[in-house]
Amino acid sequence: MLSNHHENVINFLKKSKKIPLTHLADILQMPDSELKCLLHDLQQIGLDIQLSNGLILSRIAWLSTSQIRQLIDDNNSLTLEIYNTLPSTNTYLLNHKSAYTPYHVVCAEWQSQGRGQHDKVWHSPIASSLYLSLAFRASTRVPDSLALDCAHWIQDAIKSYGIQKQLTIKRPNDLMYKNQKVAGILIEGKSSGSSHLWVIGIGLNCNMQHIENTSIDQKWTDLATITQTSIDRNRLSGLIINAFMNHLSIFLDDQTHDRLPSTSPLE
Repeated sequence: MLSNHHENVINFLKKSKKIPLTHLADILQMPDSELKCLLHDLQQIGLDIQLSNGLILSRIAWLSTSQIRQLIDDNNSLTLEIYNTLPSTNTYLLNHKSAYTPYHVVCAEWQSQGRGQHDKVWHSPIASSLYLSLAFRASTRVPDSLALDCAHWIQDAIKSYGIQKQLTIKRPNDLMYKNQKVAGILIEGKSSGSSHLWVIGIGLNCNMQHIENTSIDQKWTDLATITQTSIDRNRLSGLIINAFMNHLSIFLDDQTHDRLPSTSPLE
């Protein structure tokens, strides 16, 4: 996990894309050398910042609740939280004790313990992609086909964003582009009496051109590389969340739990 000092640096970087290093060190009441170490730590986990002529330069478009909510049809049914860092967005929602609105979404700029299927590590470069989990309650178990439906819904949201490149679905829960992984889905749940809490986790590679991660053990790519343009993570998040809320409201009302039809291509 990152320290409180790292969190403080991130919060200041969110306020300005150009900050004099000495000025920020004075605000944080630390030597310039200590601040440089903190910035180096953040660069090591993927933060796209540079030091130039005594200035900290950032081109990051951070996640914003207000921008995401502009794309939601029914904001009254949504609790939306954004964190700089979490061990895992799925774990956070599974362990959250308070009452939910019908849908509770948590996004993180960075996950220290991001997980995929079969407890595989999901690499989560900071402020580069989408690490998003959505929780909802149901009176019954959800069918195994839900992961495949979720993949279709993400695929459709990406098309609504304006990306027409052909993304395919690798059963049951991955989105691929030319045999390279773009997104993964992890569905987890727990029960309490007759109530079932379900959490759908989404990891979607967006702007990772600056990442050189040799520890990823499979072929991967990101939407920015596919489209050759920077991805607006707030707009894409809003489209995905809104699509999930709309589809799940129908899905949960369907007593037969038949999988929603789709003509999207599979691998």
